[in-house]
Amino acid sequence: MKKNNIISLTVLAVLFAGLAVWSVLFFPPHYRNKNADIILIGEEHGVKRYYDMELEYWKDCYENKGMRHLFLELPYYDGEFLNIWMQSDNDELLDSMLEEIQGTASDTPDYKEFFLAIKRDFPETVFHGTDIGHQYKTTGARYLEYISEMNSGDLTHSENQRIALENIEQAKTAYSADPSEFLALREPYMISNFIREYDNAGQPEIMGIYGTYHLDMSADIMAGALKKHYGEYISYTLLPTKYYRGWGQLPEWGISVVGMVFLLMLFIPNIIWSKRQPEGYKESAKRENKVLLALERTGEVLVSALLLTDRRLDRFSFSPRLGYIILALVLMIIYELYWIKYFRSSRTLADMYSDYCGFPLAGASLPVFAAFLLGVYDCNVFLIAAAVILGIGHIGIHLMHKKETEK
Repeated sequence: MKKNNIISLTVLAVLFAGLAVWSVLFFPPHYRNKNADIILIGEEHGVKRYYDMELEYWKDCYENKGMRHLFLELPYYDGEFLNIWMQSDNDELLDSMLEEIQGTASDTPDYKEFFLAIKRDFPETVFHGTDIGHQYKTTGARYLEYISEMNSGDLTHSENQRIALENIEQAKTAYSADPSEFLALREPYMISNFIREYDNAGQPEIMGIYGTYHLDMSADIMAGALKKHYGEYISYTLLPTKYYRGWGQLPEWGISVVGMVFLLMLFIPNIIWSKRQPEGYKESAKRENKVLLALERTGEVLVSALLLTDRRLDRFSFSPRLGYIILALVLMIIYELYWIKYFRSSRTLADMYSDYCGFPLAGASLPVFAAFLLGVYDCNVFLIAAAVILGIGHIGIHLMHKKETEK
């Protein structure tokens, strides 16, 4: 019987681990609103298959939603040069811009093909660059020279020049600071630049393409700040990546309603059980493996803390990823039913360590797998690790007790 339980638990563990990998590859997290005017796409720079996916997104936005404004993680003057290039009959401007980003993550032939495809297939596209003024000594200087020539040297009333100079000063400030402060300085500039471009364009429906870092919904990161500024009319999708940054992010601290419900479903039957323990349990508990017990206690603390304090669990959007939180809820409902069965039984050790609805050692495996699924839904690698630690300790102890009941 113990061997069968181990096999069943191994199969379930592999299944849930497979679900986690599948989630990373095919169902990246997103915050979607069907009425959104601002659609943000998160990428890893320089990867062809992401450029192909972005072109598909833009095709849908361009042809089916009538969008024309495409916001990019580029300096203001790069966006302006791209708009000039879109009206030209050659690629000199594009080639010059791409030559000046050599050595960056976007320095690939695929990036050029991305822009050529937009010019060919979506000729009315209007670009907006909202990053700080990278390459200000090359592209930035060249743009200022271009503006000067277009205005016959008179730049007194040039709004383009004012924004370009401001963009350059942003970069100088960020790059002159300590490297550890670069992101903290850059992000507010990106937020204000986005708001300026979006408002100046008349707040139309737009699509934006940015690195995944900038699409976190924290209040001090671009996507979160834009949601706070413009309300619910924003959505984002993070394209699946091989090394997915979202999984390494810290929780969004605050009380989670989903986490609280989960913990109540976990603790209430255990509190009742403390008054209705099976005969012989206390003597059996004295023989528990100390290492497994330490892992169990550590896992309990970590899982409880992470579930209760990560508000990302409370974000819902209709997508295949929602299935993870629904499945976790189903497992917890089965867990409650298992406890009802136990409380109505003769409450022996065999009853406590019994299987239920096909789940071996249901009293231990069900909440562990549910916590694991919540970690996958939340893209919280820390919660997933805590669930694994809890599973090793909690399920391991239950296996030892079940073995004793079968002697």
